[in-house]
Amino acid sequence: MVFMHSIFILFRSLTGVLSQPFCRLLYVSCNLLSSVASLTEVTLTVFSKIVCSRES
Repeated sequence: MVFMHSIFILFRSLTGVLSQPFCRLLYVSCNLLSSVASLTEVTLTVFSKIVCSRES
């Protein structure tokens, strides 16, 4: 997730320099991807905790 965050910062500075529609679209999809990734991470963590507590 640290790697994703650095990519996000990179695109953030990029969109500040280039305010073209393509870059904006790229920024939005990168942001969305980041949100999905963290959401998936949370879901997997919760799921594994439920499964582990059920087995023990």
